[in-house]
Amino acid sequence: MKLPVVLLVACTFATPVFARDLTDAERARIDRTVETVLAETSAPAASIALVLDGQIAYAKAYGAAKLSPRVPATADMRFPIGSVSKQFTAAAILRLREQGKIKLDDKVSQYVPEIEHGAEITVHQLLDHTSGLRDYWPQDFMIPPMREPTTPMAILQRWATGALDFAPGTDWQYSNTGFVAAGVASERISGKPLFQQLQEGVFAPLGMTSVIEASVKPSPDVAGYTRYALGPVRAAEFDRANWMYAAGGLAMTASDLARWDISLIDRSLLKPDSYEQMFTTTRLASGKDTNYGLGVMVNTTNGRKTIAHGGEVTGFLTQNSVYPDEHAAIVVMVNTDGSGSPQDRIADRLAGIVLPVSAKDLAVREFFDMLRTDKFDRSRLTPYGGSYFTAAVIADYRGSLAKFGEPDLFKLRRASERGGLDTRSYTVRSGERALNVLVRMGPNEKIEQFSVGPLPD
Repeated sequence: MKLPVVLLVACTFATPVFARDLTDAERARIDRTVETVLAETSAPAASIALVLDGQIAYAKAYGAAKLSPRVPATADMRFPIGSVSKQFTAAAILRLREQGKIKLDDKVSQYVPEIEHGAEITVHQLLDHTSGLRDYWPQDFMIPPMREPTTPMAILQRWATGALDFAPGTDWQYSNTGFVAAGVASERISGKPLFQQLQEGVFAPLGMTSVIEASVKPSPDVAGYTRYALGPVRAAEFDRANWMYAAGGLAMTASDLARWDISLIDRSLLKPDSYEQMFTTTRLASGKDTNYGLGVMVNTTNGRKTIAHGGEVTGFLTQNSVYPDEHAAIVVMVNTDGSGSPQDRIADRLAGIVLPVSAKDLAVREFFDMLRTDKFDRSRLTPYGGSYFTAAVIADYRGSLAKFGEPDLFKLRRASERGGLDTRSYTVRSGERALNVLVRMGPNEKIEQFSVGPLPD
C-alpha cells in the first residue's frame, strides 16, 4: 500500500536554518523517491534532512509514526538512531582528551579495571573496533536478555571478561561492547553521566534541542515496526533500559542530526586535532586499512569522501552520510528494522538527486536515457562504439529499456582504467528492478562500450 505524504510542519523544537531553496522539480523528485521506497519496503515512516551548502536545505517526514491508531509522521518527531550514537560517544572521549583528562593510547585498565584484558587494550581501540572485545549484540533482533533492564557494568561483566576474540590491533570486528566500555570510562573520568556530558558539551552548543536517551526510555513520538521474511508489518518489541547506552542509545530529529553533521563539515565544535583523530582511519598491525575512524566509517568512493554510519535498534534504522568536500549531508530515519534496507535505498537515491554529478556520469545517464527513448545520438560514440550500435542493437536496447522505466537510482559503483579507457560500472534501479551498466569511455567522454545486464552477484 502506498503511504501518503505528510508535509513538513513547523518544528516544536529549534527551527532549522535553511540554505538555498531546492527547485520545485527537486522537491518533487525527493518526495517521490521517499514515497516509492516506503511503498517498496512497507516501511511505515521516514524522516529526512538534507544539508546543502553547509546548511539544512530540506527536512520532511512521510508516512505513519504509529499505525494503530494511525499517527502521521512529522519532522519534529524523534527517532532512535542506534549506532549513529557511537560518534557522539567518541566526541565525549575526545572532549575529555582536549581537557587533558585522558589519552587515546591510555590502557583501558586505567579507567575500567573490571575488563579482564584491559591492560592490553587502548582507549583508541575501543572506539575503532580493534579491541578484540566480544560484541554483546551481533544479532539483528532482540535477544531474550534484552527483555529485562540492564546496566553498563552488567554488560561488561558478562561480555568483557574471558578471552578476547583476537589480539588488540590485529583485526577489525564491530563491537558494541567497546563503546559501552568507553561510555563507562567517560563517566568515571568526568564524574557525570554520559548523556549529561553530551548535553552540555555537544547538544546545547549546537542547538540540538530534541535529543533524548532512547536507551533509558523509548521515544514517545514514534513506534518501531518489523517484518518476518515477507510477512506483514508488525509492532517491534523495544529493548529494555540501558542495553544500547553508549553504543546506540540516542534518539533525535533528523534536523538535529543534520546540525551535528554541519559541525563535522565545518569542524566547529571540537579542536582541529580531535577531528583529525576522528576522521583518520585505523590501520591494523598488518597494515590493512579498516576504513573506520573513531565512531565513523571513512571512505573515498570514486573521488568523493564520505563520513558515514548506519544505525539499528529493534524497530528502527538510520543512515547518516556526510560529504565534507561538497558541504553536504543526508540523514534518513525509518521506523522499521524489516528487510529491504529502506534507509539505505532512500539515502542512495537522494544522493543521486542532490549531490553534484561529474560530467562523465552525466554523459552516461544521458546516453542511457537516449537508449530507452527515440533520441539516440550517434555522435556520443567512438568509431568502435558506433560499429557496435547497429540498427538491430539499438532496437533491442530501446524495446527492453523502455519497459524498465525511469530510473530512480543511477549510482556509480566502481571506476578503473583498462586499455586506455575509463571503465565505469553503475547500479541502475527503477522500483524493484535493477540493472548493471558497464561503460568504457575514450577521450572527450566518447563512449566505446555501453553494456546493460543483470547486477553481478
